[in-house]
Amino acid sequence: MNIFKAICLLLCGVGVFLAGMKLMGEGLGKGGNKGIRSLFGKISDNRLASYALGAGSTAIVQSSAATTVMSMGLVNAGIMSVAQASAFVLGARLGTTITGILVSLSSISVTEVLMAMAFVGICLILFVKRNDRAVAIGFVLCGLGVLFAGMKIMKGAILDEPEMQSFFVRMFEAIDFPLLLVVVGAAFTALIQSSSATAGIVITLIGAGTLNMSQAMFLTIGATVGTCGTALLAGIGAGTNAKRVAVFNLLTAIVGVLTVGALVWGIRPYVVKFFALWIPQQEWQVSVFGVFYSLLASLICLPFVKPLDKLVALIVRDKPAKESALHCYYIDERLLKTPAVAVLQAKQEAVKLAELARQNLERGMDSLLYSGEKNAKLIEDSEDEIDFITNKLSEYLVALAGLDLLYEDELLVGSLHHVIDDIERIGDHAADFYKMGRKMREANVAFSPSAIDELKDMTDNLFLLYDAAYTTFAEGSETLLPRVNQLEQRIDDEKKCLANNHVERLVKGECTIETGTYFYTAISSLERVGDHLENLAYSVRSITGDTE
Repeated sequence: MNIFKAICLLLCGVGVFLAGMKLMGEGLGKGGNKGIRSLFGKISDNRLASYALGAGSTAIVQSSAATTVMSMGLVNAGIMSVAQASAFVLGARLGTTITGILVSLSSISVTEVLMAMAFVGICLILFVKRNDRAVAIGFVLCGLGVLFAGMKIMKGAILDEPEMQSFFVRMFEAIDFPLLLVVVGAAFTALIQSSSATAGIVITLIGAGTLNMSQAMFLTIGATVGTCGTALLAGIGAGTNAKRVAVFNLLTAIVGVLTVGALVWGIRPYVVKFFALWIPQQEWQVSVFGVFYSLLASLICLPFVKPLDKLVALIVRDKPAKESALHCYYIDERLLKTPAVAVLQAKQEAVKLAELARQNLERGMDSLLYSGEKNAKLIEDSEDEIDFITNKLSEYLVALAGLDLLYEDELLVGSLHHVIDDIERIGDHAADFYKMGRKMREANVAFSPSAIDELKDMTDNLFLLYDAAYTTFAEGSETLLPRVNQLEQRIDDEKKCLANNHVERLVKGECTIETGTYFYTAISSLERVGDHLENLAYSVRSITGDTE
């Protein structure tokens, strides 16, 4: 094999290896959706709990960069505090080392069997399409097989061409200085944006005999710094707190190098001997060293999370708050890297939107019946906020629909499109009630006391329906659907009854035709709000909210 072919084969191996990691990561993400959601439901202020959460979620998705960026998105959305995210990213650093352990299996005589798993995996993907769990397992097995095939190609390209092997040996001898190796490891990891991939390539190179354990240790240490580049890039354009998480991630990685890395440098021969004594295969030595280093480097920083957060706050200072800046409460583009969490947050944003619409509906009806212009500015601002969140959430759902989602998540995303449309229309009706009241005041027209009492009674029933529909949607339970049906029918019947009552008042001369127009518009709008609420409730059963 000539040197050109060897280089092409090596590059091919690297590409296949990275593709395998991507496939396996997608499979683990698909299969671990419920696990990730369960973990994020246990977010707390306890540092150890957040640390364990970071380690567990990263072990599932196989990417500390992805989970760190995800935590930045949650901080940006106000769901996690900086302190919680700080402990989380320390745990993520440990969780990503599981890839190195997995890759080390190439040192034992099961590589060919693992490569053959790609065939099993692709069969599951192609022929068991309706079973999400089977497809997820298929992606994992396919990725695993492709990953080990890539490692075998890389190793073969080096071992089968003596010149290639000697080139790598001479290259690593030329940079055989711990600090320089750390810089090389950091730069390479920042380039490919994956410390797990760096670990796999380092393990392949040490298995091919082109570098020794001492060199591999410092390349591994450097990779923990290089992987911070992804979070720093994601921090561009993010809020202050999200930027602080990215800086904290880099700062603690550097602290790890200056403490544990410096210690390893000082006792390097003893560390090499220690691992050689207990673990015969060098591939396993590197992967286990990665676990020990990440564990020690993160645990050293864990007790000092608060002081380090204060230091980061001095580095990344607060910006002057912009008054009346419209924003979303739960969604953030950074969360799209983890679809399972992104879908969950989209649902939460829709729930929040329903809350805002209810509050403005109360203000609108109060303005129509009693308070006049008292809450005019608040009603208009809330309407702008509802429209803003609706537009942003709609764009977010479109982006989500383009991702590879579980079937149940696809249904939820489709349902949310219809839900936010119904909620926005409720918000429009709230603003219309205020505008109707303003027109009546300008025309010096008012409802009779009996008409106000009837509208108040219908409004009270509507808010009972709102609460039942909101609870049904927020909890995803069908328990209250019979009550929703009952209350919606009551609203329909009340509209007919109130229309007849108004005709009687007109005959008796208690109301005018002009007020009658406003009265009928009001009860018709309340009835339409009831229809939208019924759609909201039935979205737990049907994508379009259809009651059939």
